[in-house]
Amino acid sequence: MRIPLNLYTMIFLIVVIVAIADIVKKVATHKANHRDMPDNDRIPNLEAALQRMETRLANLETIVTSKDYNLKKEFESL
Repeated sequence: MRIPLNLYTMIFLIVVIVAIADIVKKVATHKANHRDMPDNDRIPNLEAALQRMETRLANLETIVTSKDYNLKKEFESL
């Protein structure tokens, strides 16, 4: 089976090849970045990020469950 090579087929193939090359490049870069950082250094970074996210989530929960927030929503709905 032979694929006819017209202009649209060539453009499609070029786009697919470039997309695949970009994905391969990103995967290689990602692996290289994580290979350079030992697990002992990554764990404190991840724990610090988790702590920041927990703090932000607690703040959002406080805002959403406050009476002022519910009152403001009720005024906006009027």
